[in-house]
Amino acid sequence: MLIAVSTLMSCVGEDRWAEYKPLTATDEWMDSVMRVNYYWVSDMPSSKRVNYFNTPTTFLESVKSKQDKVSHIDSIYNSTNSYGITASFEASADNDTIYNAVVTYVDTDSPAYRAGLKRGDWIMTVGGNAITRSNQSTILANGNATTLSLGTLQTTTNSGTTTYSVISNGTVLSMDASTSVSDNPVHYYTTITSGSKKIGYLVYSRFDAGTSGAYLNNLRSAFASFSANGVTDFVLDLRYNTGGDDIECARLLASMLVPSGKLGSTFITLKKTDSTKDQTLTLSNELIGSGANLNLSNIYVLTTSATAQLSEVLIAALTPYLKVYTVGSTTKGSLGVTTGYTNPAFNYKFYPVTSIPVNASNETYTTSGIAASQSASDTDLPTLLDFGNTSESMLSAAIALIAAE
Repeated sequence: MLIAVSTLMSCVGEDRWAEYKPLTATDEWMDSVMRVNYYWVSDMPSSKRVNYFNTPTTFLESVKSKQDKVSHIDSIYNSTNSYGITASFEASADNDTIYNAVVTYVDTDSPAYRAGLKRGDWIMTVGGNAITRSNQSTILANGNATTLSLGTLQTTTNSGTTTYSVISNGTVLSMDASTSVSDNPVHYYTTITSGSKKIGYLVYSRFDAGTSGAYLNNLRSAFASFSANGVTDFVLDLRYNTGGDDIECARLLASMLVPSGKLGSTFITLKKTDSTKDQTLTLSNELIGSGANLNLSNIYVLTTSATAQLSEVLIAALTPYLKVYTVGSTTKGSLGVTTGYTNPAFNYKFYPVTSIPVNASNETYTTSGIAASQSASDTDLPTLLDFGNTSESMLSAAIALIAAE
């Protein structure tokens, strides 16, 4: 500590802290926010042991609790151009230096979406170029306008051994140059008829209310459609939902899913370090507005290790009121609810954990995550299909559980 102080003094003992203030101001602001609002403030090191010259991300990692998988800081103004494609890469069966990319997700406002690309598509070449180990991290990330050559997965079983290959199907898509993209969190929804069941299916990608509540209205519209279609059962697809920062989205979803007689009951209680500041949120008929309450008794939630934060809060909040089946794999276990803080002087928005959620039964999830009640794979290649396809592995598993009820 004495060495660090001495670097801020001139050779004649002049105090130079003011000169270095711009280098420490962002970290000091974060520190001041956390010492008042951070749930695990007691785990933070003394300010005398903190290096305020770190980058904001490094600073946060150095002071947050070991229990904290959620707190984060984002640049406000910097945006990254993208094609809007998330994909998994598989080596070619006949040439292990060449890869094919299977699309797992396409942002709704993106060049890829406008080109017609969808989950489950296999990309063989980009702009006529093969995908290799050296270019796979960049070839689908961003760039100029290009073309995508697609193929079809072929399965071959010989002497009990199954191999996969991708064969060109002649489809070529033209894709615009990468740009700043966004994704409607109400990513996809439909009503599926299975026997006597009417199953509502919603892919919900993050908890974001949108500008002036636009995405909340999208949720309301989806549930009005489910109600009009006579939905009796519901599959909520949170497999890629890493959270988000608007708990009102989770409260609205829960209000539209629970039995109607539970409206007005506790949705979640946010426990603070200072218990006198605890906050209880309720299930709200008023919040539903133009949407609809489906009056469900069961819900089937698709989860993976990416399912995190407010997704886990929602599952915990629904458990006292519905029979919740989780289908897939254990969630991330990112315990805590964040609050966003901005300072006009800095190019950052800071999200520290400010509370721990407790449901109406005084239960919460843990940092070990929420285990799946029914295992299902999101990576089985033959059944890695588009959202809403009833043969898609995780949705198919959920439909089988619904049929068995």
